[in-house]
Amino acid sequence: MKVQLTVGRLRRSLLAMESATRGYLVTGRVEYLEPYSEQAPTLKATLETADTLTLDRPHDKTVLIELIKMARRKQAEMEEMISLFRAGDRIGAMVLLETFVGQQLMTKISEVADEVISEEHPNFLEAGEVSDNSAAVRRR
Repeated sequence: MKVQLTVGRLRRSLLAMESATRGYLVTGRVEYLEPYSEQAPTLKATLETADTLTLDRPHDKTVLIELIKMARRKQAEMEEMISLFRAGDRIGAMVLLETFVGQQLMTKISEVADEVISEEHPNFLEAGEVSDNSAAVRRR
């Protein structure tokens, strides 16, 4: 369960940071970066947790290492766009944004995250069915 929670937190942090980056690049308004700044420490802590989980859970190691690498690449891409923009190279930042490399990376991160999270899904279904059956018995 900890792996699924960590992966979900990783994806949510990256999505918030990506949205903030895009908002900043489109508007040039620094306040759009607030969610980025707020999520950066969460992402860092989540990546550290994921690193630890690779040691604790060898059967999840490969997928976690893949996600960690992709998340770090995505974060580096966002940081580069922000740096270019701040340095006055708005065109360079927008060109990087329009390469769709980041979008493809985020799509892959989401796909892998969905895969990891869905591995726990059958257990949730079984627990839900038990709860539903228990409720039906109590109503009789």
